[in-house]
Amino acid sequence: MVLSHSAMENGANKATPGGMPGTAFLKRKLKIVMLGAGHTDGKCRLDVYEKNPELGGTWYENRYPGCACDVPAHTYQFSWAPNPRRSKFYAPAPEIRQYLNDVVDKHGMRKYMHFNHPAVSAQWQEKPSTWHAELETKDGFGNPITIIRECDVLVKGLGTLNKWKYPDIDGLSTFSGRLMHTANWDETVDLTDKRIAVIGNGASAADSAEDWERFEKDPDGYLEYRRRLEKTLAGGFEALWSGSIAQAELERTTLEHMTNMIHDPRLMEALLPKFEVGCRRFTPGDHYLNAIQQSNVSVISDHIVRVSEDGIVDETGTVTELDVIVCATGFDTSYEPRFPTTGRNGYSLSENWGKDKPTESYMGAVVAQFPNLLGKTDFSSLSLKWGRLERTVAVAARL
Repeated sequence: MVLSHSAMENGANKATPGGMPGTAFLKRKLKIVMLGAGHTDGKCRLDVYEKNPELGGTWYENRYPGCACDVPAHTYQFSWAPNPRRSKFYAPAPEIRQYLNDVVDKHGMRKYMHFNHPAVSAQWQEKPSTWHAELETKDGFGNPITIIRECDVLVKGLGTLNKWKYPDIDGLSTFSGRLMHTANWDETVDLTDKRIAVIGNGASAADSAEDWERFEKDPDGYLEYRRRLEKTLAGGFEALWSGSIAQAELERTTLEHMTNMIHDPRLMEALLPKFEVGCRRFTPGDHYLNAIQQSNVSVISDHIVRVSEDGIVDETGTVTELDVIVCATGFDTSYEPRFPTTGRNGYSLSENWGKDKPTESYMGAVVAQFPNLLGKTDFSSLSLKWGRLERTVAVAARL
């Protein structure tokens, strides 16, 4: 079933003063569809569509035990919505979800949001100068339906950490136990006394507590603390320059710290990086290094040949029998859209943005051949994420 809701008002296709058909010169509220979350004012009509039952994005989907952010909590927030009540230096996922919900409710944004509406496609319509967006949802009886929304402006608030990927291992689907991905965690599974394999190598967040009561009583002191922390993080840019003195020093101190933390020579050989610092995201968190050295944990660095019904078979022929396999194997982080997005002259964003393909944008907010498609379109940055997002939104709003 397809339902249609046009964004065109009466007269919306009249000619402009220059004789060209369009909508830019008409006096009416702009119709904006956003795939993500947002805010509005009296000059526009905003509808926000979210694929999940709740807001939060990757922090809604990732629910594995110990899930937390690897960015210091006091910089992982909006500049205009400070939150001194952080329980840990690296905030756990439930705390981040709660923060996002608190901000939305405080500013009255939930009324614009429609949940359980994954996007199907988006297509630019040249003649009326509008976007044609298709979304999935369910009717009152639970039957799947497709709805159509037409709008003057389409805002893309989609992230990259929402399309998890399983490892390409022969026989993975034949495993008779429970198979889970960290980004699609089944909270009903009881892991007590289970034989568990974690495929992948990464770190949970550290457990360094913050004295949030002091920050609540001294907001100026908290603001200064945030500024120092952000300056320290952003100031590490030079350490990512290959061959620089700063990189050599960071590599020395990192390896020294790991050497002091790891007591098993075999484990040290397997975990010490053989590449320059900065080539990939840091993962040797202290709690992670402590956890993998516990008596009930075995680190297997041999290549996995296949997965059988009973467990994992490595390249030595050893069979490890298991009850649960957890894949901590990351995401498809390419900027290829998760649904077909078509601009002018049939130009497909899905076909032209993908792994190992050139990608371009203006100010990280707009893309050529896609009029009035706004949102985060930058591809890498050493700046702090939330500040970067705020600046991108500011550029989009001015446009």
